[in-house]
Amino acid sequence: MLPFRGGAVGGAYPGAAGGPKPELYPDGGVKYNPDKAKELLNEYLTEKNLKAEDLKLTLMANSTEGNQKTGEAIVGMWKDVLGVNVNFVTQERQVYLVTRKDGKENIYRNSWVQDYPDANNFLFDVFGLNAAFTAVVDWPANATADKDAEYTTGSNPNFDKFTELLQQAANEQDAKKRMDLYAQAEQILLVDEAVVAPLYWYSDDILTRPEVQDTKSITGYDHYEKWDIQR
Repeated sequence: MLPFRGGAVGGAYPGAAGGPKPELYPDGGVKYNPDKAKELLNEYLTEKNLKAEDLKLTLMANSTEGNQKTGEAIVGMWKDVLGVNVNFVTQERQVYLVTRKDGKENIYRNSWVQDYPDANNFLFDVFGLNAAFTAVVDWPANATADKDAEYTTGSNPNFDKFTELLQQAANEQDAKKRMDLYAQAEQILLVDEAVVAPLYWYSDDILTRPEVQDTKSITGYDHYEKWDIQR
């Protein structure tokens, strides 16, 4: 699993073309539901005949001040809400990339910053068949335990459905239907299979004078060269 920091927080960035907008899909994405989390945890512990303190969990991240604060907050919440102790470890980035590829720990921090403002870049290019992070997230019953091998279809029906929806969305010309397809794909990725735990979209706080006309960007990144002064 990857706690995912960056553009793919709730799935595709909602300003991107095809990105499901929260106001149109209020039930989409991951919601804060501690009671449901406790219920699912207890089901797992009962099935495995374990106690919460028996779980051996590690959250890993590359070393930055922001990642340190975020990681400490996450493990603190898991402890306070679920009673689960999670070991938090940071490594220098190049070492961390090797560790993440080995896939020997439970949970890894990751992020994505868009290459182009389209939901395809957040979902297909990141989590699709043989995409950027597919081999380091845990699709249950995936095609192979070999992290260096390419994934194939037929290993997990939900993964097959997910990739099918992404392909349909890539070919769909109707904007609303395309967004619906991506919303269905996000339901599989974030809820049904829960292979990533989204955290947030990157954002900036910008203070401007009233006379500055801020031309909003669909990407979430401001294009200052398009701003103007109202005279």
